Amino acid sequence: MFFWNRRELWMGTSMEEYARVTGLLRGAGIRYDFRTVDAARDARRSGSLGVDLAAAMTYYVYVRKDEFSRAAQLIGR
Repeated sequence: MFFWNRRELWMGTSMEEYARVTGLLRGAGIRYDFRTVDAARDARRSGSLGVDLAAAMTYYVYVRKDEFSRAAQLIGR
């Protein structure tokens, strides 16, 4: 999926919610793309005292622009 033909559907830090969203999309046959950003990747190497490593991961889910309305309705957005 090319970046100019996609739109961000969901962004969050919950792995459970990410799994719910992508599961709904898969079940409906909607193609999606995803990206993860690990904000604590350097903290793991130098120490992570006081860093919530679970919340440090950010998940992004993208769908095609022409399927955005259907996908947004499906996930309750």
